[in-house]
Amino acid sequence: MQLIKICLMSICTIWCIGQLKAQNQNFNLNLLANWDIDTMPSAGSITYNDCWGYVDCTGREYGIMGSASYTHFFDLEDPNNPVEINFYAAGANTVWRDYKTYLNYVYGVCDSCNEGLQVFDMSYLPDSVSKVLQTDAFFGKAHNIFIDTLNAKLYAPGTNTQSDGLVILDLSQTPENPTLLSSISLPGGYVHDLYVRNDTAYCSHGFNGLYVYDLADPNNPVILGILDDYPQSGYNHSSWLSNDGNHLIMADETHNTSLKIVNTSDLSDMDVTSLFRSTLLAPTDTASIVHNPFVRGDYVFLSYYHDGVQVYDFSDPNQAVKVASYDTDPDNDNYAGFRGCWGVYPYFPSGNIIASDVRNGLFVLEPENLDIAPIIAASTPVIEIVGADNTNLCEGDTLSLSLSEAMESISWVLDSVEISTEPSVQLSEGGMLQVIGSNQHCTASSTLIDLNWTIVPESTPTITPEGPYCDGDTITFTIEAVYDSVQWYQNDELVQSGATNTFQVSTNGTVSYIYSINDCALTSDNYDAIIELDPNETILLAGSALSITDLYDSYQWYFNDELIENANSAFLDISATGSYYVEYTTTQGCVFYSDIIDYVSSTFDLKDLGIHLYPNPVQGNVLSLNKAQLDNYPYQIFDLNGQLIQAGQINGQEIELIQPMDGLYMLQILDNKTTYYTKFTVL
Repeated sequence: MQLIKICLMSICTIWCIGQLKAQNQNFNLNLLANWDIDTMPSAGSITYNDCWGYVDCTGREYGIMGSASYTHFFDLEDPNNPVEINFYAAGANTVWRDYKTYLNYVYGVCDSCNEGLQVFDMSYLPDSVSKVLQTDAFFGKAHNIFIDTLNAKLYAPGTNTQSDGLVILDLSQTPENPTLLSSISLPGGYVHDLYVRNDTAYCSHGFNGLYVYDLADPNNPVILGILDDYPQSGYNHSSWLSNDGNHLIMADETHNTSLKIVNTSDLSDMDVTSLFRSTLLAPTDTASIVHNPFVRGDYVFLSYYHDGVQVYDFSDPNQAVKVASYDTDPDNDNYAGFRGCWGVYPYFPSGNIIASDVRNGLFVLEPENLDIAPIIAASTPVIEIVGADNTNLCEGDTLSLSLSEAMESISWVLDSVEISTEPSVQLSEGGMLQVIGSNQHCTASSTLIDLNWTIVPESTPTITPEGPYCDGDTITFTIEAVYDSVQWYQNDELVQSGATNTFQVSTNGTVSYIYSINDCALTSDNYDAIIELDPNETILLAGSALSITDLYDSYQWYFNDELIENANSAFLDISATGSYYVEYTTTQGCVFYSDIIDYVSSTFDLKDLGIHLYPNPVQGNVLSLNKAQLDNYPYQIFDLNGQLIQAGQINGQEIELIQPMDGLYMLQILDNKTTYYTKFTVL
């Protein structure tokens, strides 16, 4: 109640409300475990230094901590019982070591040493950690490092090779073996520490203050802003940016100076909006000194040397409020020197925090009632390919595939060759497909998928027998390849279907077919089935002359089924009673037979009457008979094709030719049921 009374009466209302907030919310940091070995080598009074954290692809959490001579790796699966998995002796005994992570790698450096850069592979956890690289190709020492994980760049300040600037390494291609991007000097001089986001670097230049650079071109830094005159300035040591980028928590590593909240919304006009500090040993001693700030959500977690781990709520950037703390060195009773908490790591998905104390080793702390921003744990992605169940693929088809969930990096590999890094692909050829996907440092591969496009072999049918084809013939179409089904069409109508490779036709038309394998179909060309049909010629009888109407390549007459010698024209003079038919051959070579005609002879030659024509050959247009006994008898004149040319009655002893044309003709004179005939020629 006394505190409430003071707050109501005080003009420092904002400060009081902040203290009430911290008190009423009952925040706390509970100790889960402390790992410390009394016999560990020291560098002066410093045994342990920086710490960092790592989460594997199962969500299991690990701690990394440096000591004077070693790098230590801890399994935090049971946060109440940290288990040291590996430790590596680096070669030097030093106060300063610093660590950061990218993907499944830990990068370590030290100051006042010549160990260079160390790279550790964490992919074998929880069994072991493997050191995969130690090189002094870029520097022998570095005060610390920062990794811009989104852009895969490592920044090393305070190196022996670039004492007044930065060494920048590229991790994007071979993170286990970085390459040099740049080694640049900066206008602010020596860089003690830095924070980088999207190529914007907030560099702590010690007593020269804070400089902000655009390092998009790592060889040509551009100054975006300078803050070198601010309240309670000291040795500008380190800083961390708020999530929205509008404020920076800045620490001066100088006794009796506060932390600063810097308005960074306009980098060309930065200013300190508020000061805050820990006074754990007050009122006896108030000369506290901070080391490193780390922002998670609206909270800043501080390694505060003698005051241990301190947590402040800076959701109101004008007034940070202390909400929790843990003293890692309770035996300390003054702020002289640099005892206490060196490092803190607040980014575990579990919410647990690790801290390193220079004398007391590793601490595992659990926030109580602290609503910190969630962090999604790294996890092995589940790669489900959408569309891969489509097995009915035909030549010319396009298969669209995608992934069921988004990933940070994707590699589609077909027959061991990367074909795309996009979330989806379109394929038109088969092969063994696999997808490799990564989220953070966790990578998984899909099962191999055998994609097959059905290729239906093209077919040209064999047509037997060879043409020409005549009425009554059967044309056979045969496909050599074997298909699941063949649909045969004649004149665009389905006639036959099934797994039948043979089709027969005996009528004219167009033949085509659709042939398929695995429901993949092709359509053939059209093939003409041309069969010459029997014209069914009928024999014409004109008097005692037989003929057929149309012209053909050849003729052969038969009498009573016996071939008549030299009867090879369309016209046949007959006199004998019996059966006659003609065999005729078309231009295509088809042989057909006329109907049979039965003939009973009642036809006589005019010569049998003693009558003949004169002149014969006729050289004018008048036929003359030597006798007049046939006057007024009807007559008919036929050409050799049996076609009626002229008809009439005999006038006395003459017949006038209406349109005489050169050629051989047949004259028939009808006398009741008797027909008389004779041939004549017109010249």
